[in-house]
Amino acid sequence: MRGKFHVIPQCLPDEHARGYAGRIGQINGNLTRIELRQTASHWIEGDQSTSIKEAIWLARISGIDPSNFVQNHTLVPFFHFVTSKCRDGGLHGSEASPESLNASLRIGRRSVQFCRRCINEDISNYGTSYWKREHLLPGRAWCSKHLYALARLEDIDIFSDSPAGANAKAIQNDEPWVERLKHQPIINRFLAIQDGVLDHQGALLQASVSRMLRDRALVLGFRGGRSDTKGSLLSQHLFQNVDHAWLRYTFPRSIDNTGDDYVGSIDSATRGDHDSCSPVAYVMAAAVFWDDANEALDALLSAERLDNPRQTRPRDQPLTDVYDLEQAYADAKGSHYRVANNLGLPKASVASSLKKLGLPAMGDKPDQHLINAMRMFGQGASLLAAATMNQVEVGVLENLVRRSIDRFSSAVQGWSETAETEAA
Repeated sequence: MRGKFHVIPQCLPDEHARGYAGRIGQINGNLTRIELRQTASHWIEGDQSTSIKEAIWLARISGIDPSNFVQNHTLVPFFHFVTSKCRDGGLHGSEASPESLNASLRIGRRSVQFCRRCINEDISNYGTSYWKREHLLPGRAWCSKHLYALARLEDIDIFSDSPAGANAKAIQNDEPWVERLKHQPIINRFLAIQDGVLDHQGALLQASVSRMLRDRALVLGFRGGRSDTKGSLLSQHLFQNVDHAWLRYTFPRSIDNTGDDYVGSIDSATRGDHDSCSPVAYVMAAAVFWDDANEALDALLSAERLDNPRQTRPRDQPLTDVYDLEQAYADAKGSHYRVANNLGLPKASVASSLKKLGLPAMGDKPDQHLINAMRMFGQGASLLAAATMNQVEVGVLENLVRRSIDRFSSAVQGWSETAETEAA
C-alpha cells in the first residue's frame, strides 16, 4: 500500500545512506526512489518540499539526528573534509551547509563494492546484508575487517538490492593483485589517513590545508606549483612507487600517462591555493609526505589552526618585512603571484606591499629587454636612450618608471600637505 511505511528498519553500523534507502524501499513493497520520497512526505512532520535533501529526510525517517546521520552514514565527511568556506562551525550534515548536502548520497566510485565475507556475518548478526561506506571509498580494494578482496559491480543503481542479492553478478578483485597492494606503504598510509578523515566531524578550510601541503612539498624537494620547474612532481613519485593499476583504480579519469607530465587531479594538491583540488589528492599527498599515517593526519587536521597569515593579517594590509619581500621579488623574477605563493601570504597583501615599494608586477615571463632598459635608465641614461638601445617602446618604459616612483610621489604629496598646513 502506497502512502505509508509498514516497517522502518534500523540503520546499521557504517551503512551507506543509499543502501539504507534501498532497504526501506524493499521492505515496504519495493518502492522506487521517487515513491520513497513521496511516502516520506506523509510520514514525517514538517517541511517535505522537493528542495529538502535526501539525507535529511532519511535521517528523520531513521530517527537519527541529521548531522549524526550524515557523519556516520554518508561519504560527506571525506568528500567535504575541506571547504572553501566553513558554515555552522564546519560541522558535517548542517542544513546551513547545502553545498555538502547536495552530494550527501554521492559514492566515491564508478562501481560499487562489497565484501563477500561480510555477507554471511551480517546476515547472522542483523538478518540482512547491507552496503558499507568503507567499501565505497576511493582506493579501497579489500575489506579492512576480513582483509579479503572486495567484489564489485559496475551498476551503481544496485542499491535497491542487497549485497547478497547482487552477489552472483559481482566480479572479485584479483586476489594476488590485492595481496601485492597490502605491502605497499603509501597505499596503507593513504587508507589509514582516509579512515581518520572520515571520522573527523568538521570541515577544514581548503586554503589552509593546501598551503600546508605546499610548504611540506617544498621542504621535501617536491614542486610547489604548476609553474615551478625544480623538484619532482607528486604524480611522478607515485608512478615510481605505487602500483599503476591501483592509481588508475583510485584516479580513473586522470592516470593515462607515464608520470612525466603534470597531472592536475594529483599535482594540484601542492599548489598552495584553494582551487578545486580533490580530497583524494590531498590525502594522497599526505600519504607521500609523511612516513607515519598518524603524523600525516595530525598535520591535515591542524593545518587550519596553525595557518596564521590569513587569520591575523587583513588581505589589503601592507606587509612590513621589506627585506624579505625584496628578496622574494628578485627570486620570483618580479611575479607578484609567485612571491605570494613562495612566502605563503595572501596575494592581495603581497601585491599591495610590492607596489608601495616600487616593485611592479612583471608577470610570469618578465621582459628582459625592459629590465635592461630600466637598469640603464637607473644608471644615468636618458629615457629615450635606454628605450632605444634595448628595443623597448618609450611609452612602455615610461609607464614602468611611473609605477616605480609611486612611493616617492606619495611621500612628496605628504610633504606638500604638511607645508600647506604649517603655512596656514
